[in-house]
Amino acid sequence: MRENYKKMMNEKCQAFDKILKMIQTNKDFCIGNELTFVDIQLVSLYIFSKDVNVGHDFEKASPLTFKVNF
Repeated sequence: MRENYKKMMNEKCQAFDKILKMIQTNKDFCIGNELTFVDIQLVSLYIFSKDVNVGHDFEKASPLTFKVNF
């Protein structure tokens, strides 16, 4: 079950990079020139990815998004 979850999360997180390429205007933030709810949500997703029970490799799954927030 854990492997299925990791596979699903890795596939779903890849969509973040596609979306960012379309909307991002500042490499330091997801939207606009200031911290938004989207940036905070991505930080929470990163923290969740480090959970030892359900974690997945957020940096590998979504490298552009990882770079923006960390």
